[in-house]
Amino acid sequence: MEHLVKKIKDLRNQKGLSHKYVAFKLKISQAAYCKIEKNYTKITVERLFQIAEILGTNVSELLLTNSCTVTQTNNANMPSYLEQMAHFCHNCKEQNQKILALFEGRLKELDKLIETLQHKLSTSA
Repeated sequence: MEHLVKKIKDLRNQKGLSHKYVAFKLKISQAAYCKIEKNYTKITVERLFQIAEILGTNVSELLLTNSCTVTQTNNANMPSYLEQMAHFCHNCKEQNQKILALFEGRLKELDKLIETLQHKLSTSA
């Protein structure tokens, strides 16, 4: 996930935001945020969404990597490239499953809230 933390750092710098500001918005210490940018701390799906919001982008933009064009000069490296792509795809699949689970959990919470509110409305009427 080095490409992810690099994108986060680059985008933060482009926007002129300090470590301190982003850490404050995330409600964590500046040292904790620095560990995220140094790839010492794994980023949770929820934290990734928070960072994307602070940086004014979306998660998919942060997760995208630059594509690699295959030429005759790098055909020898093709097995390594394909292995890296398979690993990346596996990581993306895991991240997408986590995102989906997060949204499904939130939908269930909202369904419960709607049900509670409907019950309150029907009993107060």
